[in-house]
Amino acid sequence: MLKKLTDLNKDRDYRHRYALALFRSGSLNTAHDVMTGLLAEYPKETAYYLTDYNILLAQGDYRQAGGLIFKGFREINDDALMYMYAKHSLIYENKGEEVRRLIASRGRSPYVELADAMYNIYKGSMLPAQKLLDRVPPETDNDYYVYRAYIMMKYRNYDDAVKVVDLIDEFKPEYFWYKTVNLWNTKKITDLKVHINDALTRNLRISRHPEIAVHLDPVLDDMNFSYRFDGNFEDILSTVLYPLLIEPDEMLNFVALGYKLLQQNDKLLALEELQKSVRFSEGIAHNNKGVTLFLAYA
Repeated sequence: MLKKLTDLNKDRDYRHRYALALFRSGSLNTAHDVMTGLLAEYPKETAYYLTDYNILLAQGDYRQAGGLIFKGFREINDDALMYMYAKHSLIYENKGEEVRRLIASRGRSPYVELADAMYNIYKGSMLPAQKLLDRVPPETDNDYYVYRAYIMMKYRNYDDAVKVVDLIDEFKPEYFWYKTVNLWNTKKITDLKVHINDALTRNLRISRHPEIAVHLDPVLDDMNFSYRFDGNFEDILSTVLYPLLIEPDEMLNFVALGYKLLQQNDKLLALEELQKSVRFSEGIAHNNKGVTLFLAYA
């Protein structure tokens, strides 16, 4: 119905609402096309940048989304776009110091206060973030409820947090995860099953790449090529990172044995040991190259 109305009425408000409807129904490519057309015609409209930004995030195109929101902030320079640019810079680019300077350079407003609260949460300062949120009208942005719920969860106040979570836009990833955590911790298992089932029936899928930090404190004496593998997160990381902990000089053991066998005129066994040395060396080289690529991606 909205598509028919849009075809009949080319008013930009109808087109924007049509794009929002497409976004919420999971038709992300078409929604993005509509917003691209609107932004080409109305490049000074803050709401259009914010809508297209959320669409691009839902598509998983973080780089293009970041470029779009930066372009809008540079073109319009209002606090709503400043907030979204700061948020993107923190979540996807980890630019904490740049965001701190950006917030300090702006006059105080609800969006600036919200950005400051977000930055304090990022730094782990929950009480200052709470005080900043107290000065932000809830209608400023739906992220207000995201931050409120997050702080409550940090203090394990799940009973109150679950009420705030219900005010988060259900198309935000935080809505699903925060509600899942709160329902589990309040032991509302039936509600949790309904919540997960509702999520499974949605067409919209939003993903974010996790940030992984690896801290290794190996005990070399405990290591061996044979170990239990259960397929959990720790086992997978151990498997991928294990070549980093192999001493390349171990291949010299094969060389030394091969040389000794040659001295004993056992050429066949000597050749086998020397081949083991070559394969060992090549294996370490290939594995460590893979580990390097893995760490660069992570």
